[in-house]
Amino acid sequence: MKTLKISYIFLILPLILGIIGLTEAQIPMSDALFYSFSMYFVAYEGPAYNYYVEAARWLAPIMTFSSVLMFFSYYRQRIYNYIKYQRNDSVVLYGNAELCSIIKQSLNNPIIETEDFEFVKAHRYILCGAEEENLLFYENHKEKLRDKKVYIQCETLCSQLISNDNVKLFNMNEISARLYWNKFDIKKILANIKDAHIVLIGFGNLGKEIILQALQNNIFDPGQHITYDVFGEEEHFTSIYSSLANISDTVVFYDHWESHLDLINKADVVIVCEQNNQLSIIQTLLMQTTINEIEVFADNPSIYDLLSEQNRLNIFDFKQLALTKENIFNERTLDVAKRLNLRYAHLYNNVEENEVNKELEWNKLDTFTKYSNISSTDYHVTRLKLIQDWDLNNLTDERIDYLAHLEHIRWSRYHYLSNWKYGIPANGKNKDPKQKIHIDLIPYEKLSKVEKDKDRDTVKLLLEFK
Repeated sequence: MKTLKISYIFLILPLILGIIGLTEAQIPMSDALFYSFSMYFVAYEGPAYNYYVEAARWLAPIMTFSSVLMFFSYYRQRIYNYIKYQRNDSVVLYGNAELCSIIKQSLNNPIIETEDFEFVKAHRYILCGAEEENLLFYENHKEKLRDKKVYIQCETLCSQLISNDNVKLFNMNEISARLYWNKFDIKKILANIKDAHIVLIGFGNLGKEIILQALQNNIFDPGQHITYDVFGEEEHFTSIYSSLANISDTVVFYDHWESHLDLINKADVVIVCEQNNQLSIIQTLLMQTTINEIEVFADNPSIYDLLSEQNRLNIFDFKQLALTKENIFNERTLDVAKRLNLRYAHLYNNVEENEVNKELEWNKLDTFTKYSNISSTDYHVTRLKLIQDWDLNNLTDERIDYLAHLEHIRWSRYHYLSNWKYGIPANGKNKDPKQKIHIDLIPYEKLSKVEKDKDRDTVKLLLEFK
């Protein structure tokens, strides 16, 4: 819009110069106005009385030609956008230019172009600017966006707090952490599962998500104990997640990783997620430690190309990997979670399994329970790693029970990380969301047969989706 306003000023400049020059030459104002307009169409045949008129005669046709190009360019984009909108999968992106550029690489949808945060019609909206800017845009256009799919980059708000199914929060750090653990080679810690140590250098929002996703996905054995040694500012992590003590794995915070090189050398896994002075940190680790592999969450992977010991680095290009259509829309995971919920409804309430009921049953759930199903679907990647050498056509009851036990641990951790605790609700039901208590937040061995069967059914159903 600024460009257009500046262009309008230049457009009327020949008119102003023409009027000034002709009135100085004693031409009546009405004639001066007419002659000045005619200059835009090369129709002025009078003399050049002075420099003002001469300048106007040359500038006016140039401005005419420029304005035609300007308006054609302006309306051409609007026409292209209108054509793209006629398809049902058009997308418009707002916000950070770098993030938008990365996201565009994975989109095969028609992309509607716009400047800044100007509202345009589309079927999906991806907002990846500053959080306040994203939320303000949504608030200002809430009615127009009511039936649209809106994806908002947000690190502060929790997805479980959003009740509108058309609005999805996506957190680049959360997606990155989940993808990392999905790709993680579990053999690195399985041999030492009773006393494994994973070191994290750096914390902040990215480190927090790495720990939270680890606690929900790194569940390999009922008797495991993994210690996450974190070098970074705690930022009230343990006070916010007050039920961490109920989880068998522990999170320990330290200052100054340089003073704990012995601990780092003995760790099963070392992850660097600190972005400030990252190259310096990596150089020190390469020179001062004997770690065979260092996992690096790198914003700019190319800076490590020249390091002599780069073979000791596992570079995780977290932005490039996280910001894809599949991860932002997350439609497959959501569909599996809905099918999982529908299977529950079929098994326990005789609901027929079809597409209509899949949506109806899903919409009956509160947001917290929806994300519990999504969490279970996410964890399935880890489950498949654990059973990759099993004969899935001949699963014994013992093995199903083993996987059900792990599923119960996963379910419990999901609740603990939302600060739920064991309790017997006064209403006689299994849970009380207001009090954040659940009767089944107990060891798997103490569950009733009905509840164990639910975990077994979850495992069996997800194995069908392998």
